[in-house]
Amino acid sequence: MDEKYLKMLIDLDNLEDANYLLDVFLDYYGDVIYYHHHDPVYTQREADARIIFQMFFSKALHFKHMLKGVGFNNGNFILNTIVDPTLLFTLLRNQYECLCLFELINMIPNSDDKKEFLSLIHQISGLQYRQRFKEQATTPESQSICFEEAAEIEYDMIKIYSSSVYQNLSQMSKDKVRLAIKHKEFQLFFKSDSEIQKLGWKDFANKFGMKKGCIDNLYTYLCLNAHPSYPSIRQFGDAFKKNEPEFIKMAVFAAQTFIIFMSVFVVDYMRMFPNVLDIFKKLNLDKQELLIAYNDIFREEQYKANF
Repeated sequence: MDEKYLKMLIDLDNLEDANYLLDVFLDYYGDVIYYHHHDPVYTQREADARIIFQMFFSKALHFKHMLKGVGFNNGNFILNTIVDPTLLFTLLRNQYECLCLFELINMIPNSDDKKEFLSLIHQISGLQYRQRFKEQATTPESQSICFEEAAEIEYDMIKIYSSSVYQNLSQMSKDKVRLAIKHKEFQLFFKSDSEIQKLGWKDFANKFGMKKGCIDNLYTYLCLNAHPSYPSIRQFGDAFKKNEPEFIKMAVFAAQTFIIFMSVFVVDYMRMFPNVLDIFKKLNLDKQELLIAYNDIFREEQYKANF
């Protein structure tokens, strides 16, 4: 990799370089969507993964737009351009959860059967939450959707409980699955063929190979800043001092973290859909390395890109 790009990655300290890196990812993501939109998929899980890719693209576009900041002038009060870090961290948290979902269902399990099993549980979770709206369903169309989705939930539950994956679980793990479905949860991890474990969002990173210490407690930090917590209020109050614009440093940190997750995601997406590698391999070597560098820096050896 050219030395200037290596320095940019390691010493990222300004929004101009962050925007350049975002553009590299956006260009590649955009080309994948354009040239591979009509590639066949064979399962609902694969179709959903393709949608998650489009969601990553959309989030990156919005994140880049937010980095431009906002100003205000009504003739009385003038606000110079600022970037609100709480909004960046809110979007970053959402991106992290999307990455965790993709990894949970498509990359972490060691068999297609387990992947389909977790995909069904995720599907049931969302559809069960939507059933809460059935009392507000007043049109024949919305009532029909509620009825169809209720039937789909029942069908998916039958598939889950009759699957070999479920049958191979210990009774304790079977109970965990039933409890997760009852509580509309889906963040489950297979410790073995017979044992399943419930995870929180903060527990996922090491399950898809993020190096220990790299993003420890990151999710807690994102939640503190995304919610109107007391620390986030205090931090916001201190972020815009005239001679110490802390909000710039926070924005750069958020941007770098956002790009790290884009790198991790795109590497595993290329593993899942290797046909998109044709676009990757047409890029010049510097851009190829920019796309995979953060993945290789922040993940364990076995998760490095070898394309």
